[in-house]
Amino acid sequence: MYKISTIFLLLLFCNYNSQIINEIGKEELQKVTTKNHEKSSGLNINISYPADWTKTDGKRPHMLFNFASTDKSIRSTFGITNILESASTSDKKAFSLLSDKDIAEIMTQNFPNSANCSEYFEGMGFENIRNSTCRTTKIEGLKSSVASTFGTIRRAEFSIDNYMVYYQVPYKTNLIVISFNFHNVVSEQDRYLADNLSNKIMNSMIINNLWKK
Repeated sequence: MYKISTIFLLLLFCNYNSQIINEIGKEELQKVTTKNHEKSSGLNINISYPADWTKTDGKRPHMLFNFASTDKSIRSTFGITNILESASTSDKKAFSLLSDKDIAEIMTQNFPNSANCSEYFEGMGFENIRNSTCRTTKIEGLKSSVASTFGTIRRAEFSIDNYMVYYQVPYKTNLIVISFNFHNVVSEQDRYLADNLSNKIMNSMIINNLWKK
């Protein structure tokens, strides 16, 4: 019985690795745009996901889209938040006097880092956090954050073992937040593949407002 169970698990994980590799290799893509979306905060962003992933509208206030792979084992969310949405008139006026560089520094100062990475994910509701990484990167030339962790998320009476990759991309006073959630990712090999798939999708993102003359 032990040998059968071990073989089954090995086949499961090998199949999952192959699945992520398959997702990375897909050439048919769906181009998604935020142009004229009521929650886009005026941003015109294009991003491409695998064509066979389902796309649904986000239900929460700042969530535009939800995506899921065909077997629902990989999910992604796409949201935009304007930090001045609920700000006072005086705060909005103060921000209007700042340069884009000053605003960018304010936007990025709360990014998670190596010193507070685990605590950051705890604040997001993760339990059993392990092997967390938090660092800065560049997306569309903008200083951005990419954080990832293994952990458990509880929803009502259910708990889900999960690997999350969490991107934050600031543009002016807007924060573009894109997450990728992988079920059954347990090894560093799985993580490497999951990171590559997330990175491929993020590299397809174009913030058209940046290039508008």
